[in-house]
Amino acid sequence: MNTTSEIRNIPSMLMAGDVFPVFKVTVVSEEGGPVRSISPADLSMLLWQGSASGSRPPPEVSRSLRNCTTSYKEIPEQVGKYMVQFVLVVGKSRCLWSSQIALNVVPNKPVKLVPETVPPTPVVSNSSTQANRTLLEKLCLNIMDKYNNPAGLRFSGQVVVKVLSVEGEDTKDLPRFQNKTKTLTYSLTNGQSTITNLALMENSPGEDGAEYQLQFCPVIQGPAPYLAPFTLLFRFYNDAESQKVVAAMSKKRDQLSRSIEMYKDILETNKQLISELKSQVNDSTGRASQLKSELSKIGLDVSKLSDVIEDLIAQKKAELERIQNQPRRKCTMPDPFKGSPDVLGKIAHLAQVEDDDVAKVISWHLLGDMDCVVTETTAAARKIYDETQGRQQRAVLCLLLRSGFHLATLPYRPLPHIRNEGNLFHPVGNPVFVRDLLIFPEHAESCNMVFASLLGDTILVDDLDSANHYRKGVVQSKVQCPTLLTRHGERIRSNGKFGGLQNKAPSIEKLRGQVFGAPLPKEYQTTCKQIKLLQQLSVAIQKTWERQKDYDSHMQYMKSPEMKEKQQELRQQEVELRDIEQKLTSTPVRSFPASAAKPSNVDAADSPPAKRARRKTRRALGKSPTS
Repeated sequence: MNTTSEIRNIPSMLMAGDVFPVFKVTVVSEEGGPVRSISPADLSMLLWQGSASGSRPPPEVSRSLRNCTTSYKEIPEQVGKYMVQFVLVVGKSRCLWSSQIALNVVPNKPVKLVPETVPPTPVVSNSSTQANRTLLEKLCLNIMDKYNNPAGLRFSGQVVVKVLSVEGEDTKDLPRFQNKTKTLTYSLTNGQSTITNLALMENSPGEDGAEYQLQFCPVIQGPAPYLAPFTLLFRFYNDAESQKVVAAMSKKRDQLSRSIEMYKDILETNKQLISELKSQVNDSTGRASQLKSELSKIGLDVSKLSDVIEDLIAQKKAELERIQNQPRRKCTMPDPFKGSPDVLGKIAHLAQVEDDDVAKVISWHLLGDMDCVVTETTAAARKIYDETQGRQQRAVLCLLLRSGFHLATLPYRPLPHIRNEGNLFHPVGNPVFVRDLLIFPEHAESCNMVFASLLGDTILVDDLDSANHYRKGVVQSKVQCPTLLTRHGERIRSNGKFGGLQNKAPSIEKLRGQVFGAPLPKEYQTTCKQIKLLQQLSVAIQKTWERQKDYDSHMQYMKSPEMKEKQQELRQQEVELRDIEQKLTSTPVRSFPASAAKPSNVDAADSPPAKRARRKTRRALGKSPTS
């Protein structure tokens, strides 16, 4: 066998964090037809970021099992080029690989405006020195999706910056920017904006020691989704000394916050890993228990199965080979055309019959058709005709009698003596449609149509007396009676003729191999199922052992001195952060007389020059200009 992957409805671009579409994977046999006995549990999907790597994935790629007829796996959250490859595990050592499929993961919907790097908390003072009044020297902002991928390539406009209270309100006496403005605007191009030299005005209003927030709000040209603005807290002081003290504490607070966040991320990642490993152990254990239950239902003792599973598989395979080699009825008619493209094969090889007497009478009844080759296309039939100079019988599936198609597609068709779910008369001899006694090893749908066309409503009963009784009852009920066959080899034609050598089947030996073969015994199917379940159980037990080992190893790591030290450092830093935050909220503010407070109205007409303001302050404090 080899594998091919058939991808349907796969868009050229996949949005980050969404759910994968359905991947339809077809396992193709060497003859070119699909293999339908594949368990989804044996099929895996491998996903990695990067380019194609030939016929095999990179060595570091991990395997994630996925049922390939459903869609529930999430697309990676990070944008980029990815590759997908499917692998079918056959037994324990053999793998069949699909071709590698390229995927392009693009950003999801834009949702927010965020900085490339979060700046430290600004601390400014009402100083004549601009450096002390500068909030931000440079800040790069980008429109991002919820997974922090740049998602604003087609969005342009402006970023409006304004100061708000901590509660988000536009109250009085809020600090103002240079040029005495309440808002500033910066250009936004392709989802990017750079804020430079953002500073407060000299003698800006504001409450000494208060905390405010800068809001960066994107305003997009044209229709656009709502984009959450970016906000940044800052502290405002009237004097440079308080600014220096609080700036140092704010810097320390920011460092501690980043360190705590890093430690929490490490601990949370390990916590999630433990949960995932535990879930994998439970899944493997549950799968093994399920397989043991199924094996128990089909007659295998599973109490000590874990220790002898490989020996039992070998024993069952030997048993399977013995069953295959047992003598049974076979069709010895050569079929050189089977396996050719668009060829089903000779009719004698398309069906099997379990009972010897039934196989004899049906084979004899269809003796003139047993050598006919059935093709799926007219071109294939024409090719056989040319190769055999017209000597080989052939039939094209699509050109068979319409009645055969009609009979094959009916979900249920009652016997002639049944009308409206009731009997027209009481039949004897166990009548049954002949086509219902056929077993199709391959191409069941097509073969059903072939034999429905050949046999129609032909019925099998036990013996000739039962056949005559059945025909009489059907005819008296004014219903058309089909051809009747008996298990003893007699035939009553649909026109009522019976008897003579033309209507009596010879012995099975005289058919010279032109007889439908016998299917493998039910024991064969049971043994196949047992082997398949045992192989799956072996894999499940191995996975359980490996995953339990990983889980135990990681639990041991979580109790290691290294992890205990990280947890202790986290607790210490959290205590230190709370102390700093408490100091920041209780930092004493230098008091000034009321007359020294700066005016709240900062309009140019009402604001005295800086020198005049300082002279008034000195007079209010009772000091001379030289003091």
